Amino acid sequence: MRNIFIYMVIVLSIMLNLQTVRAEDYKFFNINFMAGMDAKNPYNNKNDQYIELEFGGTSGIMELYGYVDILDAYHNKNSDNNGASNLFLEIKPRFKIYEFDAGFLKNLYISTASLVDGGNGLFHESIGLGTNIFGLGFNVYTVYKFEDFGSSAEKSFDGIRLDLSWFKPLYHFSEKNFIAYQGYFNYIFSANNIAKDINRTEDELQTFQGLYFHFQDKFAIGYGLKVFKNMGYYKNNTTYNVATDTLSFKSTGIGHYVALTYKF
Repeated sequence: MRNIFIYMVIVLSIMLNLQTVRAEDYKFFNINFMAGMDAKNPYNNKNDQYIELEFGGTSGIMELYGYVDILDAYHNKNSDNNGASNLFLEIKPRFKIYEFDAGFLKNLYISTASLVDGGNGLFHESIGLGTNIFGLGFNVYTVYKFEDFGSSAEKSFDGIRLDLSWFKPLYHFSEKNFIAYQGYFNYIFSANNIAKDINRTEDELQTFQGLYFHFQDKFAIGYGLKVFKNMGYYKNNTTYNVATDTLSFKSTGIGHYVALTYKF
């Protein structure tokens, strides 16, 4: 019944906004060649070289952002993802339901997000409200965990998710060449169901702080510092058993990323 209500609200918002001016429509598609070091992902997946397909834009009332990560893209034996799942993706459509006149506050959205770890048993769907405030994208969701590595949270609403994202040019060398500060902040709390499991927590935080040099409308090169707290809802220095081995990993700390981007 809850899902039917959600779909009805989305359809109604579309009908009410059929005459939306589309002068601001745009789209983008990037391919990012990424190297991650010291990531605090569960199960010691901390170093990898991967390809990220990043896309998005707006069309009428719909705004979209998404990415698909192809992990261990070069079959490097030194990658912590070598021989593991090679696909991770997130798709985040938003549907505009109201326009604000205030200069610092722009639009109200129904926000959704789908998070999938291909082959690893992770599938989250989130729904909530979003807006743009002072140029920042902001969303607040409730999280439904269809699949979650067999945790106690599966098939339940578990956690509130707060998202912030930004892209801020800092200095222009010319019209097509500039340095930008870009990144995101993602915090999930009140995940009380998964916190019932051993060595798990009720919150998770990750934030990416990136500086990128964009040039000639086609390329970008950048560095990002990523801060993790309880990644995967695991307590820091968690131990777990794999076959006959007992392993431990850090879920809290700092990782480093470098990226080369080509813009289509």
